[in-house]
Amino acid sequence: MRHCDASSVSSDVFCARKEILPFLAFAAQLMISNLARLALTVVDSAFVGHLGTTELAAASLASLWTQCVLYTVTAMASALVALCGQAYGAKNYLLMGVWLQMALLLIAVLMPPTLYWYWSIDVVVQHATDDAAIVALGSRFGRILSASAWPLLVYVCLCQYLQALGVVTPTTINGIVCIGIDVGANYLLIYTAGLGFDGSPLATVIAAWFQPIALFLYAFVYKKYHRGAWGGWKLSELTWSRWKTFFRMALPLGLNDGCTFLYLAVLSLIVATLGSDAIAANAIFSNLWVLLQELYYSIGCAAEVRIAAHLGGRRPTSAKATAFMAVSVATSVAALVAIGFFVGARGVIGIFTSNDALLALCIDALPLYIGASLMLAVETVLSCTLEGMGQMGFVSLPLAYYFGITNNLGLSGVWLGCCVGGGAKTVVFAIKLATVQWSDMVTGALVAMEIVGGDDASESKRSTLPVFPRTILVLA
Repeated sequence: MRHCDASSVSSDVFCARKEILPFLAFAAQLMISNLARLALTVVDSAFVGHLGTTELAAASLASLWTQCVLYTVTAMASALVALCGQAYGAKNYLLMGVWLQMALLLIAVLMPPTLYWYWSIDVVVQHATDDAAIVALGSRFGRILSASAWPLLVYVCLCQYLQALGVVTPTTINGIVCIGIDVGANYLLIYTAGLGFDGSPLATVIAAWFQPIALFLYAFVYKKYHRGAWGGWKLSELTWSRWKTFFRMALPLGLNDGCTFLYLAVLSLIVATLGSDAIAANAIFSNLWVLLQELYYSIGCAAEVRIAAHLGGRRPTSAKATAFMAVSVATSVAALVAIGFFVGARGVIGIFTSNDALLALCIDALPLYIGASLMLAVETVLSCTLEGMGQMGFVSLPLAYYFGITNNLGLSGVWLGCCVGGGAKTVVFAIKLATVQWSDMVTGALVAMEIVGGDDASESKRSTLPVFPRTILVLA
């Protein structure tokens, strides 16, 4: 990195000493916010796991297969991170509101098929197991959980719009409070109200509706953080050229996350051939996997926001340096997570089950699972910075089947295949990052943000954001 001086503020000079702490603070808040959103499903599994192995297997299968569609739509809406970030960097603030409107319209159109999938989940679950109890419970779990889909998607859109503005603290606090609500609702509905298994997805529905309502009332109605970056609903602004820009970014992102969760779901079909104990043990691993992926995605998302702002602000050198800084941070965090797993494995797994057989099964496969999670860290951050596509994830599936089933290595073999496949995907993304032409990326970002005539020529198209400069918001 170059020496940091006063001139570096306005030129394309990356000062690691000035960038690293705001980046870590931003990423940390994103971690809390994003983990809190996904923690709803994990909290369900933790409560349901103590009801029995059958209940845990059913809830896990239902969650994995519903998440395939839910997070495909979520990922498409997450194009807001890059698009709004580039608009922010280019100072075309009103365009940020247009991108938000497009994302909200997109999830409205995709909601009917999403709900249909939730209500038809039994068709898939019955192919994963011939246990009638697991199929019946899984189907009921998915149908109750369907009431949480729309508010979760709206919440994601609002969060990512605010994140591009640099406003993260409200979503962080909202997420922490929501976890408390979900835990309390699970306990009250399952045990106090006596609803048992059904109480868990109902608790998630309550928490899911709380999130967007609370965030909207605080951030938009009370604080008005959107002031200056929202021009109101105007159909004339939703042009076909903008829709093409939106889908050019949204479709690869949707395919990436869709493939990721489909990979986990199909993996559950492979594990299902090993029996109900293996299904339940893998359910624990899958829940932790989703949390780890979101942990690393938060680092990648923080990088994506900063990279987008640098590209929109014509700073290719800073964009490139931010990408490599993010990979370094993710690798360090992954190493700490791996150490934590080795030291506290029994405590972590014990959150989900008190069954000694499941605990032993998980401990046996843990080293390979940790290896796969290390690959996940680098792969996820590279995917965020590159907006890479996720079809390479299917390399892991035949490997998982080969090691786990064909060679009779069981759950350990399944995660050995995931580890090898993740390594292959990481190498592909690393090569792609090394060959990116960052100056070309700047040109593309400026065209997408409709800032092609230079600062003066485009000044009339820009609004102002007098309230919050990014440099203080990430630490606010």
